Amino acid sequence: MAPGTSSMNFKFPGFMESHEDFIGGWNVSIMTCSTDLDQAPLFKGGPDDMCPATHLGYVLKGKFGVRRADGTEET
Repeated sequence: MAPGTSSMNFKFPGFMESHEDFIGGWNVSIMTCSTDLDQAPLFKGGPDDMCPATHLGYVLKGKFGVRRADGTEET
């Protein structure tokens, strides 16, 4: 999302909801996931078959796992 664009809302009932805004040079998202999700297939064909973006965030409930290019995993 580019500066000056409006916020975006996504709803996929039974799966996830997301609200996104561009704030201070950052794309800021608040997400609620209703089920486990492996996002790896979504990035096939991209750089190293992985999301190239830097992610910072807080998990308020549940857990979030990451699989890095070197094969290590972190939860």
